[in-house]
Amino acid sequence: MKIIVGLVYLVLTTTLSFYSKAQINNSSILVISGGGARGAWGAGLAKHLTTAENKNYTIAIGTITGSLMGPLVLLHKFDTLENAYTSVTPRSIFNVNPFNSKGDIKAFNGIWRALFYRTLGESKNLLTRIKQNFTLNDYNLLKKSGREFFSTVTNMTDYNVYYMSTQKYSYDSTVNWIWASANQPVFMSIYETQSNPEKGNKEKTTCYWQDGGLREAVPLTKAINLAVDRGIYNIDVIVHSTKRPTDINWTQKGVLTGLERTIDILTESVKRQNIETGVLLDKLQNCEKESSSTPSQLFTISIYYMYDEDYNLLSNSLLFDPMIMRTMWDSGAKGHARRSIYKVTAQSLQSIMH
Repeated sequence: MKIIVGLVYLVLTTTLSFYSKAQINNSSILVISGGGARGAWGAGLAKHLTTAENKNYTIAIGTITGSLMGPLVLLHKFDTLENAYTSVTPRSIFNVNPFNSKGDIKAFNGIWRALFYRTLGESKNLLTRIKQNFTLNDYNLLKKSGREFFSTVTNMTDYNVYYMSTQKYSYDSTVNWIWASANQPVFMSIYETQSNPEKGNKEKTTCYWQDGGLREAVPLTKAINLAVDRGIYNIDVIVHSTKRPTDINWTQKGVLTGLERTIDILTESVKRQNIETGVLLDKLQNCEKESSSTPSQLFTISIYYMYDEDYNLLSNSLLFDPMIMRTMWDSGAKGHARRSIYKVTAQSLQSIMH
């Protein structure tokens, strides 16, 4: 009898061990870039990758609009995402909207707020919307599932980028970090804390938090470090941009439109830099050609870009038009994306990162 029990125990433990390893090896990390209203395309694509390609995302890292959708992707709340991204209007985001219906900055409002306020707009309505779409119950389910979401935020006080985990912070704090991550500088609200919780609350220095995209528009380096540390071999990156964005229809109309375009250009530059730094394209391609005497598990990094026709539906990423966003959602949900794939060994990746 003891022999039978021992055999059963051995079979069970072996099966569970195999299942656990299979689950880990089958896991993926999802990185979601900033992109404002273009997030409708990315949210649709995330649904396609999860439901049509059976991706098992256990970690997500988001910046700006990526922070808004990340927790809901991990929870597979795609109906909520679809409704959110195809019904959103400027009123859903702004309690003080800096833009007119064409996406240009309101001149009088811009001058007035530039003189007497810290930002040209206020996005307190977005904070309310986040709480409606990602509830306390959702947060508890996410924590129990073992899945983890990181909001990428920039501390305007010390210039640094931080990744705020749902496994570390309470629901109220998580919602505020998501909101802070989604607030673009100049145009949206600033989240203020009396200290930096990442450095301990003993240091009482007022911190101002905004858009993680100032430093990490595509937080790929963080994903690579997590992949190496946790043995997750698949990273998918959704980039709300084309490989080389252009807008032939843009014209300079004044100082404020120039400011708006300057911020867009800086954001695109950060995206490109993050990708090139995180993936190190030329070095990764060289690593693929390296011979190895022993077989090694390869990390696969898949980067999904928008096609020009989807990207150019909007001239301003903060122009929230439900009809345009419906078109972008449908395109993403059909898997309409340009994909680049890179493979590299763990040893080579670690040597590059360090």
